Amino acid sequence: MVPIFRTGLEVETQVTIYDPTQMAQRLEASRFRSGALYLFSCLLPHVAGINCANRPPKKTLYDHWPPYFTHPVIFITMGDYTALPTDPGQSSEKQATRPSWSPLYLLLWLSLLCNVILACHWALLVSKHPLVFPETGYSPAQHMIAYKTVKFHRGLENDIPIYERAPSAEVDQAWEDLYVYAASRIPKSEAAKMTNTTWPILNEDGNYVIALDVFHQLHCLDMIRQQSHPGHNYTVLSKIHLRHCIGAIRQALMCYADTSPVVWQWSSRYKEAEQRDDILHTCRDFGKLQSWAKEHSMGLLPDLTIYIEG
Repeated sequence: MVPIFRTGLEVETQVTIYDPTQMAQRLEASRFRSGALYLFSCLLPHVAGINCANRPPKKTLYDHWPPYFTHPVIFITMGDYTALPTDPGQSSEKQATRPSWSPLYLLLWLSLLCNVILACHWALLVSKHPLVFPETGYSPAQHMIAYKTVKFHRGLENDIPIYERAPSAEVDQAWEDLYVYAASRIPKSEAAKMTNTTWPILNEDGNYVIALDVFHQLHCLDMIRQQSHPGHNYTVLSKIHLRHCIGAIRQALMCYADTSPVVWQWSSRYKEAEQRDDILHTCRDFGKLQSWAKEHSMGLLPDLTIYIEG
């Protein structure tokens, strides 16, 4: 390590000795590069209409030396340096450093990082919601949608839920509890996001009435159930109302077309393969939607015969 002129830098020197054969080879390579550069520099301006035929080739450092050497040549190359402490009273200058990351590399790394984050976020969503059913229109309750696995009942022999049993006060109440919170109130800000407009609630400035369609469909199914037991004290529906309910349920079934595969399995009792629809389904969590409806319930529908501006 040899200090040079006390310039504030300490320079590390490296001594390299070349023999005459190596030096001659380096000179020939240098002349070849000089000629190639000269040819290229002349061809390029010639295309642009500039004549440089008389321009002499640019000489390199080696061209100023004779083409032969009879003695070894010593080169001194300068390696890394280390800054020396500045003398008292002298101002220290900040060393300019070359940035190690170019903007292009930073942009590429940032893009890669964003893609990784998005991929992880998508994987997390898929793990929580294996199946995603896209909604075509906004619903104030769509944030409550969750999925769970449910095994269906056959409704045969001993596998009969309360909803399929013979009419009774207990059965009627069970059905009514399914859609008792049908009518819901939402603020104007939520109503403005929906695809279809709805009606404001009388004497409730800024609130609007809606009902989740699932409760309407359950109500219609209950009406059809009641009509199948004419001997009980049920309200008789008009043919128009009954036709409307059948159509509502049919359209809902076709809209959410369930693709869960019904299977056939061998029955030792009946000595044949029978249809088994008591299978697993991936279902929306009905209880969560009921909770939302209960929280936003407005009880009975308001008076809808009064026109309200807004």
